[in-house]
Amino acid sequence: IKELIESSHVSSNPLSGQNINANDDYYINSNEIIKRQSKIEWPNDYEMQLHYINKQKEAVQNLKEHNPLDIDKNEFKVIREKARIEWKNDYEMQLDFEQRQVESLRRIKEL
Repeated sequence: IKELIESSHVSSNPLSGQNINANDDYYINSNEIIKRQSKIEWPNDYEMQLHYINKQKEAVQNLKEHNPLDIDKNEFKVIREKARIEWKNDYEMQLDFEQRQVESLRRIKEL
């Protein structure tokens, strides 16, 4: 088992890779960006603003925790940077883009 773990480049410590992105400076001002964007999208609909804020905050948390250990770190970095460029102020779309790209990369590697 030890040899298999070492050969797969997966850490034997299940907590070692978690929240690797949690301290990413990119998310420091996310709350302000989310609130500002909610007012732009729905200036007079407070229910939609609240819904948008909650969904975007949840996406930020998921982005912070998104760290696929089976994907090369450099490949994931490229995916993440592209998501940030394509969807600058939309964290839900960033997360969706990342997840779809990672899944596609996994499928390609299976071919």
